[in-house]
Amino acid sequence: MIHDPRPIAPMNPEGLDEIAESLLRPYIPPEQPQSSAVTLDNLVIEPLIPRQENNNKVAQYFNDSLSSLKQRGYSSYSRHLRPDEEFGILIDAIENPNSRYKSISEDMLSGYGEWLSLAFLRQGDILHCYLDPENLVWNGSIYVIQNPPLRHSGERTFNTAGVESEKWIDLNKFPDELVKFLYSRSFDQLPDVMKSGDKRAQLWIPKDGEIRPCGRGYDFYDFGVVGGGYYGASRGVRAQK
Repeated sequence: MIHDPRPIAPMNPEGLDEIAESLLRPYIPPEQPQSSAVTLDNLVIEPLIPRQENNNKVAQYFNDSLSSLKQRGYSSYSRHLRPDEEFGILIDAIENPNSRYKSISEDMLSGYGEWLSLAFLRQGDILHCYLDPENLVWNGSIYVIQNPPLRHSGERTFNTAGVESEKWIDLNKFPDELVKFLYSRSFDQLPDVMKSGDKRAQLWIPKDGEIRPCGRGYDFYDFGVVGGGYYGASRGVRAQK
C-alpha cells in the first residue's frame, strides 16, 4: 500500500506563487523511451518489485525510489510507470485470461501500492498533473521541490471544481478527460471491478497549494490513485537498449 495518504504537513504559504510559476516551466528529458522486452508502449518494465527477507515489498520515499532504480540497472531513461501504463497493464490482465502482463499484474496487486511517474498540485479548482517528476524530495515532513523549477516531461490541467481535497472520491465524480489521462479509458469503458464495489477506483488529491508525488494502491483501494502518500514500492521502467 502507499503509506497513509492523510496530509503530512501544510506547505509553507510563503513563496507559493513563485513555486507555482516555476512549475509551469516544463523540463524535457533528453532521451525518450523507444522499445521493450516485457513491453508496454515500447518500454522495458521491471517484472518484480524488490522485496525484503519477509517477502514484503520494499517501500521507499519517492526520491529514494528514483535513486534505487538507477542502482537496479535502469540508468538510461529511468522512471516509474505512468498512470495510464500502470492501469493499462491491470486492465489487460483483468480482461484477458492469457494476458502477457498477468504476472506483473499479480505482483502489482500484492502488498504495498506503487509509485507512479506523476505528481499532483491543486491550485483552487485546477488540478495540475505533472508526468515524470524528478526533483521532488522528502524533507522529513513534506515533499519539496529540490533546486526548482520542478523537472518533468509534461503537464496537463483539469478542472476539479466541487471536488473535495484530502478525501477518497469516486472516480466518476471527476472530469472524464482526467479519468482517461490516468486510466487510459473513459469511466464507462473500465472493467466493472474498477467502477463499483469495495475495490472501485477512487482519487485522493492534495490540499490547495501542496505538491505531492502520486501512487497507485492503498489498503484495499487497488485501483485508486493517491496524491498524498509518504512512501511506496518502486518499479522501474526504461527504454530498451
